[in-house]
Amino acid sequence: MEAPTKQIYRNTNFSCINSGRIFLFKYKYFSLPSLILYLSYIILAFIGPHRGFTHSLAGLVFFTLILFMSNKAIVLPAITGYTTHLAADLLTPSGIPLFYPYNKSFKIPLIRTGSLLDILIGLIFGFIFAAVLFQKFI
Repeated sequence: MEAPTKQIYRNTNFSCINSGRIFLFKYKYFSLPSLILYLSYIILAFIGPHRGFTHSLAGLVFFTLILFMSNKAIVLPAITGYTTHLAADLLTPSGIPLFYPYNKSFKIPLIRTGSLLDILIGLIFGFIFAAVLFQKFI
């Protein structure tokens, strides 16, 4: 990705993460200890490289721990979304560092990041997520 594209991507991710944080705290899904751990997780995500800790099994375990300290109603949907995201990134040429901090990337390069197929898959899952969210909470 070009530098401006990376910056737009990073800003969009930051906005999505903040929106999710506000939603989860507003609906009382986070206790104070789990919110502190969640903010620690976000800091780790932003100080490290993209597809670093948060795209590893250690990141998944840490995130799962946060969820189990939170409202149990969000555990299954959040873990499903997280593992689906990891699986999708595993299908790209960049792959993911499953055993971070060991830097070897694991990959099954079937979909190029930023390709039309990648965008369509993202839109489909985004619409499904929005529909479920709208149906459950609105």
